[in-house]
Amino acid sequence: FFSEAFTTSVSMLPRTYIVHISLVPLALVFFLVAHFFLVKYHHISPTPAQEDAGEAPGGKLPPEKETSRYTTHLRLMLSYGLLILGISGALAVLWPQPIGSAPDPTMEITKPSPIYYWLYAFEDWFGVNALLYGTIAFFAVLAIVPFVDRSRLRSPRKRPVMIAFGIVVLIAIVALTLFTYFSPVVSHIEG
Repeated sequence: FFSEAFTTSVSMLPRTYIVHISLVPLALVFFLVAHFFLVKYHHISPTPAQEDAGEAPGGKLPPEKETSRYTTHLRLMLSYGLLILGISGALAVLWPQPIGSAPDPTMEITKPSPIYYWLYAFEDWFGVNALLYGTIAFFAVLAIVPFVDRSRLRSPRKRPVMIAFGIVVLIAIVALTLFTYFSPVVSHIEG
């Protein structure tokens, strides 16, 4: 699908856009359904204080200690989500972002949006393909963490290895962000 041999009538940009607006939302819906199923199947998890107090043997609260039902959890998620959406909408109306100047098709500027700065350091070092591979690697690490960190302990003090790993990843992201922010804009189009 992403090769030039797939079709000659539709360029790569529209094909990528189609994937972005069709497959990505489907994947998000799948992950939301999986999340809801797992919350329903495993019940609401105990708080760290309940687990530390020994009220949740094996990481599960006994039925008489459960204070929340799945519908309560779902209602809270929905209400908090709508609250965040409302705040975001109000901020967008009160302080709209400018669209910017008219684009110049003869000029390419590869300065990314600030939230992606850490990722674009890899592009400078390894080329454009590093954007894709860096993103895949980052989300693969996030997906692997629950399988690597199998501890039932929830207190950060009792999980120094994973906390140290998280701090190292956070420092790396901040360092790469600062590196990209202070790097000069580089043109990737040959004249």
